[in-house]
Amino acid sequence: MLGVMGDYPSIFDLVPLELGGPTARMGFLYQDHVAARFCIQMLCDARLAEVWCEALDDITLIWHDAGQATVEFVQVKAAGLSQMWSVALICEDKTKSLIGRSLAQHRCSEPCRFRVVSRVGLHADLKILVLDIDAPERCIGNQNAYLLHRDVGNRLDGIESPAGWSPSNWLGHTCWDVAESEQAVEHSNLLRLEAWLEEIGDSLFSDQRQELYNRLLTRIVQISALPLEKYSQRKLKRADLLNWMLGEIYRVRGQIPTKAGENLVHKMELAQIPTSTIENALNLRIAYRRHTLEPKYQQEEGYKSAELELTAVLNHMVAQLDTGFILKNGMTFHVACLEAVLAIRNRYGDVELNFLQGCMYSMTDRCRHRYLPSVMP
Repeated sequence: MLGVMGDYPSIFDLVPLELGGPTARMGFLYQDHVAARFCIQMLCDARLAEVWCEALDDITLIWHDAGQATVEFVQVKAAGLSQMWSVALICEDKTKSLIGRSLAQHRCSEPCRFRVVSRVGLHADLKILVLDIDAPERCIGNQNAYLLHRDVGNRLDGIESPAGWSPSNWLGHTCWDVAESEQAVEHSNLLRLEAWLEEIGDSLFSDQRQELYNRLLTRIVQISALPLEKYSQRKLKRADLLNWMLGEIYRVRGQIPTKAGENLVHKMELAQIPTSTIENALNLRIAYRRHTLEPKYQQEEGYKSAELELTAVLNHMVAQLDTGFILKNGMTFHVACLEAVLAIRNRYGDVELNFLQGCMYSMTDRCRHRYLPSVMP
């Protein structure tokens, strides 16, 4: 029989005996926001090919540049320390120290580098770590850099990675980001997400943008908790994430995403364009899509300029079609569009015709171009 203990406080007034659970959850949530930051960066930068969540380190980044894969191991430090990070803190407990645990990941054949993302800032003796790896101040010949390497080397004497790197190697291949609070990371992520949406031409209202971000965050939380047998699903690849995000944009607007190419086929069929031409258009759209996912596309300013010019020209032509300045049926207007594409290609000699045609068909598939006036069904 349950007794009533009148000398004790009500259950509604009790305070927790320990806060380990909520503290741990806050740390994981901070890490998830940091992972979301890298996912958004991957959407914007094709050189970042994969983001792994809780796969090896807290976060593992796979970079592709000129056909070479580089691995970046990321440790996330969410703790709200009462002091700034110092040499003593990052060397504490030797093999279990921040540096020791990071070096332990250096055991693969690919080139490696490291990153630390923290809530709390750095003591003056570690400030050079926030600089780019190639910054002159980080050169071992610089007095401050030399003193840091010597101090860390003395504290962690005998510590090395499975592949033979010393703590000094770690210092030379590590960047440190002070991301500050969880709210600061989320705010920065939302701004980056907004910039990406503007870049791809998919604007959202602020509440929709927040919903899109929340869906990305939820996906990161879910894959980070997957069991070992689903380990590979913790690895987010750029093309997969991009396709998923584009579908989620439709959903947060309350729209139903269509299968890629369906809009293109529908619009060209309405314009009574032959089936063989439609099939070619689908292939060109796919080739264009693949090109835009390649890392080199990010550095090809000529392609981006030609693409923007094509958007402007086609937009002008559709406006003329809608207002009756151009009197053509679907097939003849399609030919006029192809002629406009060819004219732009002749102005941008380094840009392939198939890329620009694929761009036009991609615009059609995304409801940004058509071959009939707006009054038509």
